[in-house]
Amino acid sequence: MIQNNANWVQGLCDSEIIDIRKEDYIYDYRQKTPIRNMLELIIDSNQAMSGTYVKSIRFYNYKIISGGEEIIHSWWYKDEISENNGLKKLVLTLRHSKDKCSEFVVTFDKVEIVK
Repeated sequence: MIQNNANWVQGLCDSEIIDIRKEDYIYDYRQKTPIRNMLELIIDSNQAMSGTYVKSIRFYNYKIISGGEEIIHSWWYKDEISENNGLKKLVLTLRHSKDKCSEFVVTFDKVEIVK
């Protein structure tokens, strides 16, 4: 099941990001808002405090602003989503070990939650 908004309201804290998938699409540049690319975070949410139904999150027309080097096998610690002129931004704090955290920042047009 796919949900067309970023509604993991209770958070995905303690979910593990187990893989990522990136795709670039051939698109019609004459379209008003074509889908150009997709980033999918595949997660194991079984240990999450809530949102244990989430299998992956897809970000369309994404651009990675910072982070992403050590995203696989890290744990979702906290997130913050903001929007400015229709462009959404996710700031995701990841925990790699007891003493090591990093930030992953991505902007996107649209998000889908795969259950």
